[in-house]
Amino acid sequence: MNQYLDNILISSGIFTVAFSTIAFIGSVVFKSVISYLNKIATSNHKKDIDLEIEKYKSELSISVEKYKSVLSLEVDNIKSKELEIGRWCNIMLSSSNGLYGRICDIKKKKEFEVGLEFDEYYNLSTKYYISRFLAFNEIFRRTRDSIIFSPVKDEMEIYELLKNISISFRNDNFNGNIIRSLEQMYIAESMFSKPDDNYFCIGYKEFISNNDIVNYEPLSDFVEYLLNEDSVDRIDDIVKNINALRTAFLEILNRQSNL
Repeated sequence: MNQYLDNILISSGIFTVAFSTIAFIGSVVFKSVISYLNKIATSNHKKDIDLEIEKYKSELSISVEKYKSVLSLEVDNIKSKELEIGRWCNIMLSSSNGLYGRICDIKKKKEFEVGLEFDEYYNLSTKYYISRFLAFNEIFRRTRDSIIFSPVKDEMEIYELLKNISISFRNDNFNGNIIRSLEQMYIAESMFSKPDDNYFCIGYKEFISNNDIVNYEPLSDFVEYLLNEDSVDRIDDIVKNINALRTAFLEILNRQSNL
């Protein structure tokens, strides 16, 4: 009986040890499998993260390049607008300076009662200064780059100032002769080097040889009025408006020089 019990106990001990061993081995294998699976999962996840990072970096790089391209284009457009405005400022400043100087000189001579009625050169050159100014005014309106030169503040201001000078020539509030709007346009178009060439204004030599414009009655009567009649109020108005235009041109050019 005792032997039987011993055998049972021994068998139980062996079974327990075997079960424990199997359980231990199973646990080790299970942990190894889990560890291996975790490593695989971690590795795959890391690869996914790396792929996402590379994808993000690529998209970010493309976005940055697009932004730089758009920004560069905007900067170029701003500079192009400024250069276009500056180009016309130089042209218009030259023609307005000539007219401004002549009108101021007329006023000065009138104050000192210097007779101008017999000075043919003074008469012709005054016609030329007025005609050249009107010509460049019209050329500007027709040939400026309408894509680059969009309706920015400078352009609107220039148009307003040019209109004020045009009004000074045709304003009925002053006594004396005037040059109406369509008459101003006729004078301007007569100053173009060719009928279809709006980019170039004829010089003084060509002007004095052009009897159509030299003897154009509205221009002749207006200059005669400025030189020989009581035209001080109109002269003051023209001087005021031309000076405002010149000041605007100089401010734009000064700003452009700082680009």
